[in-house]
Parts: sequence; C-alpha cells; structure tokens
Amino acid sequence: MRSYTLVAGAVGALLASGSASAHHGLDFLLVQTAHLPEKGAGYVVTRFDAISSDEDEVEFEPAILYGATDRFAVELHSHYEKPDGEPSRYESIAPAVHFRVTPMRQPFTVGISAEYEIANASDDDDVVSVAGIVGYEMAMFNVVGNLIYEKPTGSSGEWGYAAGIRHTFGEKHGL
Repeated sequence: MRSYTLVAGAVGALLASGSASAHHGLDFLLVQTAHLPEKGAGYVVTRFDAISSDEDEVEFEPAILYGATDRFAVELHSHYEKPDGEPSRYESIAPAVHFRVTPMRQPFTVGISAEYEIANASDDDDVVSVAGIVGYEMAMFNVVGNLIYEKPTGSSGEWGYAAGIRHTFGEKHGL
C-alpha cells in the first residue's frame, strides 16, 4: 500500500508542478546529457529513489551544480540511504566535473563527466567514474547515450552504458 501512495503522490506532484527548463544536464532520470548551466548560473537539484525489492530502500542525493564557463561545470553531491526499518545514513560525497565538447546551441552534443565518490565508511570503497556523452536534440525529441566506466578503489573497473529518448509535450511534460 505504501508503494502505491508514494507513486500516486509523485505523479500528482509532477502534474501540478510549474514549468521548468532543464538546462543542467538532468533531462533524464538515469542518463546524462551535455546540457550544462550557463556561465555563472547555479542549480540546487536532488534525486530521490524509492526501491522496492527483497529489502525496500529509499535513496536521496542532493546536489549543487555551478556553470564555471559555458562548457565547464562543477558539481558536489552526496548520497544518503534509508533501508526499510533502519535509520537514515550518510554514505558518501562526490565532487564532479562536466565538460561540453561541442559548441552551445548545436543539435549534436558531445560531453564528458568525471566523478570521485568518497565513501563515508572506511570499509566501503571510493569510486571513480567517467562518462562519455553523445546526444542529438531535435525540436520535440532528445536522444542521448552514455558510455560509462566505473572503478571502485579496491577492485577492477567495469564498463556500462545508458541510453534515453525523450519526447517533449509542451513546457511541462515529456515522456
């Protein structure tokens, strides 16, 4: 029952929200774009995940993102988690840098992001991750792909990818 209430509340909040322009690279939930804040602009953004599996968990990731130049941004975010039936705990902090390789206002975009996640607990590994970003932005569509390399300090690295297509339905809604 709790999961349905959480989903209904999230959908209601999205439908009732005012229009917002996503110029901070968070056009998707899990895929990075090469959009960066304009020089001197900053954003406070957050990510909230409710995970339902064998062990339910809530994760929270507040972040500050600042456009140092039109093609370079710096970010600082932290990770918190709350497993079901346990208290919330601070897991890590992660400084990150984001570079846009292609000029602004071009439909074809290329970017690079790098992050160093510093674990709070001494028995957890720090993690370095780098993402290559390629995208194409059309009037109503945004298509993007990421090639991701992630390496915990205590083990070998892994390659992964993420891809997304978004269709915009006006200023407030996209799918």
